[in-house]
Amino acid sequence: MTLSLFAKTVILEKINYAFNSRL
Repeated sequence: MTLSLFAKTVILEKINYAFNSRL
């Protein structure tokens, strides 16, 4: 796994978590 892909996955996870916590 490349570093950029890992970073992108982490960012998407944080956005998804924040979105779910707002519902």
